[in-house]
Amino acid sequence: MYLMLFYKLMVLNSLEKKRVGRQGGGIAVYVKDGIDATIVDSLNSMPLVEALWLKVNVGEPKTVLLCFLYRPPSSNNEYYDAMLEMINVSLSISDDAIMMGDLNFDYVIDKNLCNSPLTGY
Repeated sequence: MYLMLFYKLMVLNSLEKKRVGRQGGGIAVYVKDGIDATIVDSLNSMPLVEALWLKVNVGEPKTVLLCFLYRPPSSNNEYYDAMLEMINVSLSISDDAIMMGDLNFDYVIDKNLCNSPLTGY
């Protein structure tokens, strides 16, 4: 079992962004060998938002931005505004972007999120 797991990880490349200002944590993504994926430094330099942006070549000349995001449940409006700024910057780089992760939005508790600017993307 462990040998098989180790073998599967050997054919993957690890891309990561360590957490800034706190110990532990961060975001890691495993990409299969042969997939052309690079870290987008201009988007990953926003210290408040815990996200890892990758540019993936899906066939010349087509590229897609992938965002792997973690939003702590205790995040405030400043974090939310920084997320929106990050999304706007990403759209200046590529029209094709996919965002995924643990956003910790509770639409049942906070009805305002249903009308948030994020629904326009």
